[in-house]
Amino acid sequence: MPHSAPGQNSPAPTSSTHAHTIENHWAAVALIAASTFIVVAAEMMPVGLLTPIGADLVESEGTIGLSLAITGLVAAATAPFVPIVTRRFDRRSTLIVLMLVVAAANALTALAPSFAVLAGARVLLGVSMGGVWALAASLAPKLVGSRSVGLATTIIFSGIAVASVLGVPAGDVYRSSGRVERGILDSQLRRDADRARHVRCPTRDAS
Repeated sequence: MPHSAPGQNSPAPTSSTHAHTIENHWAAVALIAASTFIVVAAEMMPVGLLTPIGADLVESEGTIGLSLAITGLVAAATAPFVPIVTRRFDRRSTLIVLMLVVAAANALTALAPSFAVLAGARVLLGVSMGGVWALAASLAPKLVGSRSVGLATTIIFSGIAVASVLGVPAGDVYRSSGRVERGILDSQLRRDADRARHVRCPTRDAS
């Protein structure tokens, strides 16, 4: 009885399956592009909010502006080392963790009661941003075929370009909406109430 060659009876991949795989890979490319957009937008948006942030933290615009320099410097310093430190971990899981760190850094920035806390949050953002940059650059060849690597890389890093253009105007739009001013007023009222509670009323001398 003739035997069939190994793999002879295995079904050939259909065009629909191949198309579905390609679609999934490009969806991953789009998600990574969204990640690069988010981290750069988080870095650039405070440029349009220096004045209200300084008023809220009772610091000068120059002091608040240091947070931008801190973020960029930390990102540039940590980006080369993140792939080395995380090489034993799955890159998809690492990217998810980094984006969670970005979310935590943004929340801490929004709730920072002082410049020290703000600076710490921006350092945390810088570390995660450098990691996202480093991983994004190496993921394109793993997601698409060799002929599409250039296009995938362009799409991934287009998030940086778009965020660089829209980040500052987005901060200005948010400030012009009046929400920032209301937040600053609420913060000032809370500080005034705290100072009022700690003021000691003058005691009268006993007659």
